Amino acid sequence: MLGSDLAAQFRYRHDVVGMDLGDIDITRANECQRAVQETRPQLVINAAAYTNVDGCETAQEECFAANAEAVKNIAEACRGKNITLIHFSTDYVFDGTGIRPYIEEDACNPINVYGASKLAGENYLRTITDNYILIRTAWLYGAKGKNFVQAILERARTTGKLTVVDDQIGSPTCSRDLAAATELL
Repeated sequence: MLGSDLAAQFRYRHDVVGMDLGDIDITRANECQRAVQETRPQLVINAAAYTNVDGCETAQEECFAANAEAVKNIAEACRGKNITLIHFSTDYVFDGTGIRPYIEEDACNPINVYGASKLAGENYLRTITDNYILIRTAWLYGAKGKNFVQAILERARTTGKLTVVDDQIGSPTCSRDLAAATELL
């Protein structure tokens, strides 16, 4: 979802080489190194993630591979080459007990595997390179891919009524708007 909107946004003013699951396995360090050597980018944007929060609890190995080890591999491939790495993380690195919107300096305290995996990825990023932009986002929705907004609309269409959990507070983020803001950064 986000990758498609990023490619569309950047395509107008930049040469874009988009890579998806069929093109690269970012959990393999050698594939990240190869991709950087072949494309010689000025900028790498990592919008890949294992985002099934509930699924992460039972697929912990896959979750950490995509959300942490892959970030390590990409950062190492970019290190020392003057390549800026933009990485997307999540508000799940926090525990959700705050009474105001979180800021960058707030202490991280993930309460689930997904949040822990994303924080591990952030930590690799910070440790391996100084040339990065870390963007924490939440509740993405867009024209492509699964998202909360589509799920709610589909449920309302098929059941004729709308019931939603009320124990979570968030700020839905349009993936197209996030892509435009990313280009500005």
